[in-house]
Amino acid sequence: MVTLKTWDRLQDYGFKSYLKSLIIPVIATVATWRFAVELFSIRDMEGFVAAATGASQSLIAVTLTGLAILVSLSDQEFIERFSESDYNSLLFIFEYTVLLATLTTFSGILLQSVLFEKWVFFLFLFVFIHLLLAILSLVDLVVRFAKTKSTYDTLSQMTEDDVNDDLKKTVREAVREAENKEEKENNAEPIKED
Repeated sequence: MVTLKTWDRLQDYGFKSYLKSLIIPVIATVATWRFAVELFSIRDMEGFVAAATGASQSLIAVTLTGLAILVSLSDQEFIERFSESDYNSLLFIFEYTVLLATLTTFSGILLQSVLFEKWVFFLFLFVFIHLLLAILSLVDLVVRFAKTKSTYDTLSQMTEDDVNDDLKKTVREAVREAENKEEKENNAEPIKED
């Protein structure tokens, strides 16, 4: 359900990012309306709406499964590494995708039972394309989150014995170099102006 928290999460996600996500669905819908409208009969459109409505119902389950995976991969220490804004952005994507899937399902049911006009079909097509792209984005997000979590777990469990001697030497040299540079900057005499 859309609440005040949803709007807060949208702000953290960014209106610009949201608007960018609309570009491809708009282009695809307008192109279909402009160039392919004659290729589809009303019966073809009705069949597409029925199939897309069923698919969007399934995508609600896929989205919630993705959220369950994300939560199961998370632990308190890992989540604390996120800023609240980043975590809200992450949650917004899930919430928005479920909202899109629900909207697609509802509009598909309405199209099939109450009103079937071509302009409404293209509105439905826009929402469905947007939903598919949101799902692809969501899958990418869950995969990146899992890889980040895996890297975090690996690094957090490393001990000094796990690091090879060459890497230790390189790190020590880099630290010494940074300390020397800082010392030189602190000891530099200020330039006197006349």
